[in-house]
Amino acid sequence: MKIYFAGAIRGGREDVALYLELVELLKAYGTVLTEHIADEQVTALGELSDDRAIHDRDLAWLEYKSATDVGEIFDDFFLNPATEL
Repeated sequence: MKIYFAGAIRGGREDVALYLELVELLKAYGTVLTEHIADEQVTALGELSDDRAIHDRDLAWLEYKSATDVGEIFDDFFLNPATEL
């Protein structure tokens, strides 16, 4: 199984240790296409690629028919009971 893991890069790297834990767990179920999200060397400045190249690459990964999407979306925003999704 191909797994697309989503987590913050430019939005902040405070949870990178959690990302690493999650990616390691997910690897037991398949190939994590976005393992770089858990790389401690990646800073909040992002990757070296330009925005268009990152967009195109990630879109291609998301188009895998057999891909499973997993996202870490825990944020203070979601703790507010008035938040509507």
